[in-house]
This record gives sequence, C-alpha cells and structure tokens, in this order.
Amino acid sequence: MTAVGDALTPADLAWRNMYELPWRHQHPAPFALAVTGGALAVAVLATVVASAVGWI
Repeated sequence: MTAVGDALTPADLAWRNMYELPWRHQHPAPFALAVTGGALAVAVLATVVASAVGWI
C-alpha cells in the first residue's frame, strides 16, 4: 500500500486503481466455485420443481 500525502477525490482514486483487476480475476478459484455452486443449485432446484409438478 502506498502512503498518499494529499486527500484524494473519488476520481483520483479511480485513476490510481484503474489497472487493478476485478475480484473475479484476482481470485479465480473462489469465483469458479461460486459459479459452479450457483449452477448446481439451479439444477437441483429445477429437478425438485420438475419432480413436484410430476414431470419426472
């Protein structure tokens, strides 16, 4: 972390961090787990609903 002498405006702060990667690129493994978990949850929910309706 770099110490800054002057107060920064939001625009200055964005300019200083414009090359910082988004969270999903900084932490690819947790992002992949979250996406996989979400897809699995949707698939399970769809299966439960289809079973309740009588499609399965």
